[in-house]
Amino acid sequence: MKTNDITGESSLRAYLRAAAGEFSNTRSLAAAALLCAMCIIIEKFDIPIIYGVLNISFTYVAVSLCSLLTGPLVAIPCGIITDLVGIVGTGYTCFFGYTLSAVAGAVIYALFLYRKPITFERILLSRLTVDVLVNVFLGSVWRVVMAKGPYMFYVTVAGIKNLLMLPFEVLIMVLFLNAVLPALSRMGFGVSGKKIEVSAAKIAVWLIILVIFAAAAVLYGLHASEVNAAIKGFFL
Repeated sequence: MKTNDITGESSLRAYLRAAAGEFSNTRSLAAAALLCAMCIIIEKFDIPIIYGVLNISFTYVAVSLCSLLTGPLVAIPCGIITDLVGIVGTGYTCFFGYTLSAVAGAVIYALFLYRKPITFERILLSRLTVDVLVNVFLGSVWRVVMAKGPYMFYVTVAGIKNLLMLPFEVLIMVLFLNAVLPALSRMGFGVSGKKIEVSAAKIAVWLIILVIFAAAAVLYGLHASEVNAAIKGFFL
C-alpha cells in the first residue's frame, strides 16, 4: 500500500475522511487495542533516575506508533482509554487535565506522523511539540490547579527535565520505528519501510536549536510570574 503524503488545504477533507475511515478498519482497530494495552503495561515500569523527580518512561513510544498507524481521530479515544484505565490500581486520583494531556499528546503525534513521510525531523518535532505544549506548559497548568504552586516554577522545572530527556527519547523513537516500520509496511499498514536516516551534523544543528529555545523559555519565565495569578483566577 502506497504511503500518502497529504498536504494543502484541498486535501484536508481527504485527510479527515481517511482518518475517520480508520474506525471501520479492523486492522487499525486491532493495532490500536494492542498498543493501548501496551501503553498501560509500559506505564507501570517507569525507571527512576532521580527518585520522585526524574523518571524514564517508554509509554510515548507505543503512543506515537498508535497515532502514526491510526490517525488523529482514533487517537482521541485511545488517549482517553490509556489514561483512565492506566490509573486503575495505581492509587492516583482521576483528573480531567491529565486525560486531556493524554489525548493532546496522541493527536499531536498523529498530526506529525499519520500518512506522512517518517523522517528524523518529523519525529523530533512531534516529540518536541508534545514536550513543550503538553508536558511543560499544559502540565504546569494542572500542577498549579492541583498543588497551588507558582506556574513559572513548574514550567522551568518541567522544561529542564524534558530538555534533558528529549535527545534520548528521539533516539529511542528512531531506533524503534526503524525496527518495526519495515514489518508494518509488509503487513499492509500503509507506511513506508524505508529506514530513517540520521546524521551527526543534523543532530548537532537540532541540539543547538533546542539549547537556544530552552534559554529563551527560561528568560521569558523570569518575567512572567503574573501567569500564575491568571491561572489561579480562572480555575479557582
